Amino acid sequence: MAAAVSGLALALVSPTQAHAASVTTWEKLAQCESSGNWAYQGRYHGGLQFDPNTWVEYGGTEYAPYAYQATKEQQIRIGEKVLAGQGLNAWPNCWWKAGLADDHQPPFPDVSAGQEDSADRTEGDFDGDGRDDVAVLYDYGREGGVSRTGLWIFSGSRTGLTSPKKVWDSGSDSWNWASSKLTVGDFNGDGKADIGVLYDMGTAEGGRNRTKLFTFTSNGHGFNAPVKVWDSQDDPVRSWNWSASKPVTGDFNHDGKADLAVLYDYGRTGEVNRTGLWTFSSNGSGFNSPRLVWDSATDAVKSWSWTGSKLTVGDFNLDAQPDIGVLYDNGRTDGVSHTALWAFTGNGSGFDSPKQLWTSGRESWSWSASKPVSDDFDNDGTTDIAVMYDMGRTEDGRNRTKLFLFLGNGRGYEAPFKAWDSQDDPLRSWNWSASKPVVGDFTGIGLPEVGVLYDYGVTDGANRTGLWTFPSAGRGLAGPKQLWDSKDDAVKSWRWGASKAG
Repeated sequence: MAAAVSGLALALVSPTQAHAASVTTWEKLAQCESSGNWAYQGRYHGGLQFDPNTWVEYGGTEYAPYAYQATKEQQIRIGEKVLAGQGLNAWPNCWWKAGLADDHQPPFPDVSAGQEDSADRTEGDFDGDGRDDVAVLYDYGREGGVSRTGLWIFSGSRTGLTSPKKVWDSGSDSWNWASSKLTVGDFNGDGKADIGVLYDMGTAEGGRNRTKLFTFTSNGHGFNAPVKVWDSQDDPVRSWNWSASKPVTGDFNHDGKADLAVLYDYGRTGEVNRTGLWTFSSNGSGFNSPRLVWDSATDAVKSWSWTGSKLTVGDFNLDAQPDIGVLYDNGRTDGVSHTALWAFTGNGSGFDSPKQLWTSGRESWSWSASKPVSDDFDNDGTTDIAVMYDMGRTEDGRNRTKLFLFLGNGRGYEAPFKAWDSQDDPLRSWNWSASKPVVGDFTGIGLPEVGVLYDYGVTDGANRTGLWTFPSAGRGLAGPKQLWDSKDDAVKSWRWGASKAG
């Protein structure tokens, strides 16, 4: 029997509820359902064998008319919705073979944060006042066949981040929020941060993947309308898979303009994962054609898991060149989760082979429970890394979260230390899954803070979201302070799940 049954067929079964599964488990399910053929066409469609009515019901047409036309990632996203809505019996013959009931990890842990395991900054000084601001790409949904998206800014001020202001709205021009990966940098070198969006155009004729790059250029008081600065269809690469891309930004060639780097997934051959690192160099008015600057297939590491990589950017070795840091998942053995921290060191023309800077060793550290951001928290010139870490629930049912700091010394990283624990805070409870961390100097005093967009769920019929900051405190971070609450703001309702922030 095929998977993802329609509403009529669902009434005949009593589904067991589940809510999430890792990419690996979804791949096992697809192997059982369709022999792993994500482009399967028949009575049921795609790798997960969606009933056409189910595909429509759960929002699949936001990606493609039929499941077999969507990417693997897009099919898994809809599969997550079907799993939450219909339960395991949407795949009655295969859920137990794939272990769908036993895997509760989200397939794309940081997707809710808008960065697909990429912790690049989506905050920057957009108005040139010396204080960092936070950008949020907001999903208004789809109506009349048109996807509507807005861009909001929380501006930095002397006292912290202010109430959000909408600076752009796609209006009647369709813009798919789900197809957007947001990143920030001063792409034209004018001293004000701009916004870049890697945008999924789906599959072009001939089966090639098509991706575009748009920029929203800051004008000091808002942003100019988005401009297409690159299209894979017009580039020698011809095909570019958006779903296989994790973008970050930095001035990688040291010319005063921010460039784009993309960690790219080439998939798996046998036991070897192949990953590449590409750079799009800014030329002031757009971007040059992407250049491959590293390939795991020709490196000593040989195999590199794109799926197991969470990216961040900073100067990790004190040479004034931005490097790319990767929090890397080394899996789990004998009940112990293994995680490492690697860096691709920038050399001005590309990146050196990745070097391991820290490993959890015998101490268990869960990669999937980690949300990293980076900045110079102790003001010593070296970029440090803060990780918001999920501790699950306490015995009395409270959510527990810790904030760890990895302090850089120019050669590597000291062992992480606990900078904050919700259990010791007056708040007592903090939900990691409801947190989207960002980082920046929001007050302009020269010290970065960790900001968190926080989901309160629905209150009195309205979606409620808050904005908190953890201020710097020397070699640590102070306890959280709430700066904004949607229920007290003119917006009243703010949907956390529709917000992409770094």
